[in-house]
Amino acid sequence: MADKYLHNHNHSNTCCKTVVTGVSQTLDEMDFERGIWHAEYLTVNIVSTALYNDMPRLMKLLHKGVSPDIEDLSGYTALHYAARAGHYDICKKLLDMGANPDVQTRCGKTTPLHRAAMHNHYNIIKLLTDHGANLNIEDADGNTVTHYLALYTKPTL
Repeated sequence: MADKYLHNHNHSNTCCKTVVTGVSQTLDEMDFERGIWHAEYLTVNIVSTALYNDMPRLMKLLHKGVSPDIEDLSGYTALHYAARAGHYDICKKLLDMGANPDVQTRCGKTTPLHRAAMHNHYNIIKLLTDHGANLNIEDADGNTVTHYLALYTKPTL
Protein backbone atom coordinates (compact mmCIF):
# COMPACT_ATOMS: atom_id res chain seq x y z
CA MET A 1 0.00 0.00 0.00
CA ALA A 2 2.76 2.46 0.91
CA ASP A 3 4.57 1.67 -2.35
CA LYS A 4 2.03 3.60 -4.46
CA TYR A 5 3.29 6.89 -2.93
CA LEU A 6 6.92 6.19 -3.71
CA HIS A 7 8.54 7.76 -6.75
CA ASN A 8 9.36 5.39 -9.60
CA HIS A 9 12.96 6.04 -10.57
CA ASN A 10 12.57 4.22 -13.87
CA HIS A 11 12.51 7.25 -16.20
CA SER A 12 12.75 5.31 -19.43
CA ASN A 13 9.01 4.83 -19.74
CA THR A 14 7.74 8.15 -18.46
CA CYS A 15 5.38 10.19 -20.62
CA CYS A 16 7.06 13.52 -19.88
CA LYS A 17 10.37 13.72 -21.62
CA THR A 18 12.04 17.05 -22.25
CA VAL A 19 13.97 17.47 -25.44
CA VAL A 20 16.00 20.64 -25.87
CA THR A 21 16.54 21.57 -29.49
CA GLY A 22 18.77 24.42 -30.55
CA VAL A 23 17.42 27.07 -28.21
CA SER A 24 20.15 29.47 -27.24
CA GLN A 25 20.63 33.08 -26.37
CA THR A 26 23.83 35.07 -26.42
CA LEU A 27 24.91 37.09 -23.42
CA ASP A 28 24.26 40.28 -25.40
CA GLU A 29 20.70 39.15 -26.13
CA MET A 30 20.15 38.30 -22.49
CA ASP A 31 21.54 41.67 -21.43
CA PHE A 32 19.28 43.49 -23.92
CA GLU A 33 16.20 41.60 -22.75
CA ARG A 34 17.04 42.27 -19.11
CA GLY A 35 17.52 45.95 -19.98
CA ILE A 36 14.05 46.19 -21.49
CA TRP A 37 12.40 44.69 -18.40
CA HIS A 38 14.58 46.78 -16.08
CA ALA A 39 13.59 49.99 -17.90
CA GLU A 40 9.91 49.02 -17.72
CA TYR A 41 10.31 48.28 -14.00
CA LEU A 42 11.91 51.68 -13.37
CA THR A 43 9.20 53.45 -15.38
CA VAL A 44 6.41 51.79 -13.41
CA ASN A 45 8.18 52.55 -10.14
CA ILE A 46 8.89 56.24 -10.71
CA VAL A 47 5.41 56.83 -12.15
CA SER A 48 3.74 55.05 -9.23
CA THR A 49 5.75 57.08 -6.70
CA ALA A 50 4.41 60.26 -8.29
CA LEU A 51 0.87 58.96 -8.57
CA TYR A 52 0.71 57.72 -4.97
CA ASN A 53 2.74 60.56 -3.43
CA ASP A 54 5.48 58.22 -2.20
CA MET A 55 8.35 60.62 -1.50
CA PRO A 56 10.70 58.12 0.25
CA ARG A 57 10.56 55.73 -2.71
CA LEU A 58 10.93 58.59 -5.20
CA MET A 59 14.05 59.80 -3.38
CA LYS A 60 15.52 56.30 -3.43
CA LEU A 61 14.97 55.97 -7.20
CA LEU A 62 16.31 59.44 -8.00
CA HIS A 63 19.42 58.91 -5.87
CA LYS A 64 20.03 55.63 -7.72
CA GLY A 65 20.21 57.69 -10.91
CA VAL A 66 16.76 57.04 -12.38
CA SER A 67 15.88 59.88 -14.75
CA PRO A 68 12.98 62.06 -13.58
CA ASP A 69 11.95 62.28 -17.25
CA ILE A 70 11.51 58.55 -17.86
CA GLU A 71 8.27 58.03 -19.83
CA ASP A 72 5.57 55.39 -19.80
CA LEU A 73 4.27 53.92 -23.07
CA SER A 74 2.06 56.97 -23.74
CA GLY A 75 4.83 59.45 -23.02
CA TYR A 76 3.60 60.48 -19.58
CA THR A 77 6.32 61.18 -17.03
CA ALA A 78 6.18 61.15 -13.25
CA LEU A 79 5.75 64.93 -13.44
CA HIS A 80 2.58 64.54 -15.55
CA TYR A 81 1.09 62.19 -12.94
CA ALA A 82 2.14 64.28 -9.94
CA ALA A 83 0.85 67.50 -11.54
CA ARG A 84 -2.49 65.88 -12.35
CA ALA A 85 -2.83 64.55 -8.80
CA GLY A 86 -1.75 67.84 -7.21
CA HIS A 87 1.24 66.39 -5.36
CA TYR A 88 3.21 69.59 -4.82
CA ASP A 89 6.21 68.13 -2.98
CA ILE A 90 6.66 65.37 -5.57
CA CYS A 91 6.46 67.93 -8.41
CA LYS A 92 8.98 70.17 -6.66
CA LYS A 93 11.43 67.31 -6.06
CA LEU A 94 11.15 66.12 -9.69
CA LEU A 95 11.73 69.67 -10.96
CA ASP A 96 14.64 70.22 -8.56
CA MET A 97 16.17 66.97 -9.87
CA GLY A 98 15.97 68.23 -13.46
CA ALA A 99 12.57 67.08 -14.74
CA ASN A 100 11.56 68.87 -17.93
CA PRO A 101 8.50 71.06 -17.14
CA ASP A 102 7.58 71.23 -20.84
CA VAL A 103 7.70 67.51 -21.66
CA GLN A 104 4.80 66.52 -23.94
CA THR A 105 2.99 63.19 -24.25
CA ARG A 106 3.23 61.29 -27.53
CA CYS A 107 -0.31 61.54 -28.89
CA GLY A 108 -2.12 64.27 -26.96
CA LYS A 109 0.98 66.49 -26.66
CA THR A 110 -0.11 67.49 -23.15
CA THR A 111 2.38 68.94 -20.67
CA PRO A 112 2.39 68.70 -16.88
CA LEU A 113 1.09 72.29 -16.95
CA HIS A 114 -1.93 71.20 -19.01
CA ARG A 115 -2.59 68.35 -16.56
CA ALA A 116 -2.43 70.68 -13.55
CA ALA A 117 -4.75 73.20 -15.23
CA MET A 118 -7.33 70.50 -16.07
CA HIS A 119 -7.58 69.71 -12.37
CA ASN A 120 -7.41 73.25 -10.95
CA HIS A 121 -4.09 72.74 -9.17
CA TYR A 122 -3.07 76.41 -9.18
CA ASN A 123 -0.16 75.87 -6.78
CA ILE A 124 1.29 73.32 -9.23
CA ILE A 125 0.77 75.73 -12.14
CA LYS A 126 2.74 78.39 -10.25
CA LEU A 127 5.46 75.89 -9.32
CA LEU A 128 5.82 74.74 -12.93
CA THR A 129 5.94 78.30 -14.30
CA ASP A 130 8.48 79.24 -11.61
CA HIS A 131 10.60 76.38 -13.02
CA GLY A 132 10.31 77.73 -16.56
CA ALA A 133 7.24 75.94 -17.94
CA ASN A 134 6.01 77.54 -21.15
CA LEU A 135 2.40 78.78 -20.93
CA ASN A 136 2.07 78.91 -24.72
CA ILE A 137 2.68 75.25 -25.60
CA GLU A 138 -0.29 73.82 -27.48
CA ASP A 139 -1.53 70.26 -27.15
CA ALA A 140 -2.59 68.17 -30.16
CA ASP A 141 -5.95 69.99 -30.23
CA GLY A 142 -4.37 73.45 -30.19
CA ASN A 143 -5.21 74.14 -26.53
CA THR A 144 -2.86 76.05 -24.24
CA VAL A 145 -2.94 76.24 -20.45
CA THR A 146 -5.14 79.34 -20.75
CA HIS A 147 -7.71 77.30 -22.70
CA TYR A 148 -7.71 74.59 -20.02
CA LEU A 149 -8.08 77.14 -17.25
CA ALA A 150 -11.07 78.68 -19.04
CA LEU A 151 -12.62 75.25 -19.63
CA TYR A 152 -12.01 73.64 -16.25
CA THR A 153 -11.91 76.42 -13.66
CA LYS A 154 -14.64 75.85 -11.11
CA PRO A 155 -16.68 79.00 -10.52
CA THR A 156 -16.80 80.36 -7.00
CA LEU A 157 -19.81 82.18 -5.65
